[in-house]
Parts: sequence; structure tokens; C-alpha cells
Amino acid sequence: MLEKITSYDPYDVWATPLFGRLKMDYNNGRILSRPLLVACYLMDYIFPLTTRKVLGCPKTLSPHVLALHTLMEGKRMSTVQREAVLDRFAQMNVLENGCGWGLPFRWYSKHAVYSDRIPYITHTPYVMEALLELARDGAVAERSVEMFSGTWKFMESLRIMASDERRLALSYSSEEEGRVVNNAQSYAALAYALHAVHGAPEHRAHAVERCRRLLEWGIREQREDGSWLYYADDRPGNFIDCFHSCFIIKNVFKVLELLPELSKMVGTSMERAVRFLDDNFLDRDRLLCRRFVNEVRRDLYRWDIYDQAEYLGVLIDLGRLEEAGVFRESVRRRFSRGGRWWCRIDYIGRRWGRGFLRWGIMPFHYQSARLDTLCRDRG
Repeated sequence: MLEKITSYDPYDVWATPLFGRLKMDYNNGRILSRPLLVACYLMDYIFPLTTRKVLGCPKTLSPHVLALHTLMEGKRMSTVQREAVLDRFAQMNVLENGCGWGLPFRWYSKHAVYSDRIPYITHTPYVMEALLELARDGAVAERSVEMFSGTWKFMESLRIMASDERRLALSYSSEEEGRVVNNAQSYAALAYALHAVHGAPEHRAHAVERCRRLLEWGIREQREDGSWLYYADDRPGNFIDCFHSCFIIKNVFKVLELLPELSKMVGTSMERAVRFLDDNFLDRDRLLCRRFVNEVRRDLYRWDIYDQAEYLGVLIDLGRLEEAGVFRESVRRRFSRGGRWWCRIDYIGRRWGRGFLRWGIMPFHYQSARLDTLCRDRG
């Protein structure tokens, strides 16, 4: 079962020492690295599968992918399959004292090399939700709940980036960070909300308070037009993109479902956020979502399935199921052929990244399954 959801990734090439170091050198202004970096980039662009085979990049299984697969297949999984999933989550856990999950490969950023043993707040809540689904089976419930409870230590280990009486911003990971990431605060709010409802009773009051302050951070950081910048600052390199915006919206929806008493403080925030999505990202002629509002990051790709997957999820959350069905078919026509899926489309219409599940394909399958279930339930 797990072999079917193991795949290459858009960023695994950039986790190799050669490509990763070139990327870091370029990001830090070392112009001499540019010609070789361009050559590597073009190799990845023209021959993505061949490049990975030549470089020896292994296919990987991301915790995020396994979590979404579990949420999709949960009711149909046998106890043996659930045990296998728990075994894999245990193997993927990167903390010795507690539970947390990240990426299955190294990440070369401008500032540092993040190992594959770093947990991220943007990844761990997916596994937390999957563990709660697995806990429905009494045969594995105790183990699932124990692993879920272990994420409390990870949550409490996140560094406070900003704080006052009403607001709170936490770090993206356990590593040193210089900028607050807005969508990460919504994931942290979701994780605390999950603990408030499903965690240890003695943690509930603290979890609700942290969730409230994290939610307040997001509300205050939302701009007048309903959008969020990726970073909570006005420094160069900031951007507004589709799927990170959708992350915030979907996480807030989940938080309010878990803790409806926080609904009043959100006010019209979600209405303005959805309106911004509809007005600025959705191309109504092509029925696809654009990647960016402000083009600060340029590459060879025009469309990305991650944007489509998360926008589809927002439509479903809003109950706009008829629109969601039409939108899904538009995405299917462009990103798939004969049962095969790609994660990006370039400016000449060429599909790229066949079967790269983590980067939007599995999230799209998950949201599509949600839509099928809701449509079936509503007749």
C-alpha cells in the first residue's frame, strides 16, 4: 500500500549537496554560481525524471502525503493497514522526546541547511488529524492517542517570535528563524485546537488560550483587502500566493469547527479572505487559480496544482459544491491524462512533475475525495 504513495518530489533535486549548495550560493549573492545553477535548473526542467535517476535521488514518502492518504482511506483500512501506517509514522517521527514531523529530505535555504530531522508546524497537524482518524479503530486507538499526545511537547517547544496580551506568533520549526511566517500561525492554532478538544484535559485551558492568541495574530496581520503576506513584515522578497492564503483560510475554518466559541473574534475576516481569493487568484476564463498576486518570484511555470487543490478545498468548506465540481473538472483536463497526473504547467503548456505526489497532487486527490463524499451524502 505505502509503495503506491512513494514518489519523487519537486525539491528532492535541491536536497542533493551539489544542487543545494549552488542554490545557497546564488541566494547569498555569489554570482559565479549562476551559470552552473542555470544548467542544473534547466536539467531539472527539461528532464525531471532522468535528472533524479542520474543524481540518485530516492523516491520518498512524506508524512503529509501519508496523512492525507490515511484520511482518504481511513474507513476502508483494515486494522493491519492501520498498524502499518502507525509504524511508518513512528519511523518518520523526528523527535526523541515527543512527536513531530517534517520533510523526508534536507532543505537548503538562504540561511542554513535544514536536516530531514527537523519537525515543522506546517506538517505536523496533518499527521495529528490522521492519528485521530486511526484512533477510531479500537485495536490501534491507544497507540494512536499516545502518538497524538506526544505532539504536545513539540508544540510547547516552538519558540515565541512575538507576543503581547492578545497576540502570539510562534516559530516555523525548532531552528533559528528571523521572520514570522503567517500561515504557520494558522497551523499552530489548529494544532492547539486539536489538543484542546482531543488532548489531555489538563492542557485544555492553555491550548485554548494559545489558539485564541494565534488566531488574533492572523486577524491582525490580514490586510485591508483580505489578503495575507507570506511573512509578517514589509521586507524585500515578501509575496502573496494562492495556496498559502488558502492554508490560512482552511485552518481557521477547522479551528472554528473545533472551538466555535472563538467565532465572534474572527468577524468578517474569512469573508474578506475568500473574496480576495475569488477576485485575485481565480482566472474565470480558464477556471484555474493563478500562483501569485505580486510577481516577486519568477520561474518557468504558469500553473501549479497545489493552488488548485487548496482552492478546491476552500470551495468545499464553503459548501459551494456545484462550483467545486466544475472547477475540479477544469483542473483534471489540464493536469492529468490517462490516469497520470502532473504538478505544474509551464508557459508553453507543457506539463511537468509527473506523479510528484506531495506537491499538490495528493492534496488535490484528497479534496476531490471530500467532494465526492459530500455530493454522495447530499444525493
